[in-house]
Amino acid sequence: MPAAGDPVNREPGRRVERREHRATSIRSREEDVRAMDSTTVSSLLRGLTAAGVLLSASVHLQLWAQGVRVVPVIGEAFILNAVGGLVLALLVLTWRNPLPLLGAIGFGLSTLAAFGLSVTVGLFGFLEQAAGVPQLLAAASEVAAVVFAAAALVVEHRHPLPRTPSRREAHGVLNTSPVHRAAAAAPVHDDARRS
Repeated sequence: MPAAGDPVNREPGRRVERREHRATSIRSREEDVRAMDSTTVSSLLRGLTAAGVLLSASVHLQLWAQGVRVVPVIGEAFILNAVGGLVLALLVLTWRNPLPLLGAIGFGLSTLAAFGLSVTVGLFGFLEQAAGVPQLLAAASEVAAVVFAAAALVVEHRHPLPRTPSRREAHGVLNTSPVHRAAAAAPVHDDARRS
């Protein structure tokens, strides 16, 4: 007996077809939600990575402005750290590629290593103290940048973000060399048409 609201089953495959369509529709919605979730998580992790890099860069800029700029080599390293951190944070946020995340990991680890050296044995004759709010804030932000960038890499590797086609690909132009143009213009031979 047909269910309420269902038409009389005059076509045996119709009801099954409708169920299959519903199942396919539900599966595609679940995949869309999963993709949206991984994109949201990736964006959040990239934002936190950029925040860590920017905080470290701003601490180095502040210390540079407060007098570290007169210390040979270290002054230049602090201003390079500040500018590099700003550029790297912008790249992490705007370029959906693993390279800025790897750069953030390298930035955090190298800055932490330089800080460790300057506290223990000295770096270019400069011996720093590990105490102080700016030093602890910079170290915490660098650790956060490394952790969040690594997490973003894992999320994006497991659930790759949709790739945006380049302008050339979007317009159907993949390769414009003479050899490729000639190959594209050549007639296609189909064995099925010959028989």
